[in-house]
Amino acid sequence: MQNGKLEDRELTKGDRIRFNVKNKKLGVINGTEAQVEKISQSRNDGSLNFHVVLEDGRRLNFNEKYYNSFDHAYAMTVHKSQGLDRPGFRRHLRAIINGSERGVYGEQA
Repeated sequence: MQNGKLEDRELTKGDRIRFNVKNKKLGVINGTEAQVEKISQSRNDGSLNFHVVLEDGRRLNFNEKYYNSFDHAYAMTVHKSQGLDRPGFRRHLRAIINGSERGVYGEQA
C-alpha cells in the first residue's frame, strides 16, 4: 500500500521492505526495515505469507490480509531520511558532500 492505495509489487527472497504503519502485534513502526526470507501462499485462501528478518535480527511472519502497509526499501524520500542515524551513514554523507569517495570505505574517524 502506498499513499492509501493498494498497488501490485513484485517481491522475492532477499528484497528489502519498509513498514509504513505502526503495528503493535508485529512490533514494527513506520520506517522499520526488513529483508524477505520467504514468501509462501496460504493454503486456506491463497493470500501471501511473508517471512522476514528485521534489522535487529528478529524474525517475523505476517499475512498480507492482516498487514499490507509496506513497500520496497531500496529508496526513500528526503523527508523519510531526516534524522536517519545508521552506522556509517554520516561518514557516507560527509564523503558525498566533500565530493570524494575517500571517506565512504574505511575512513578513520
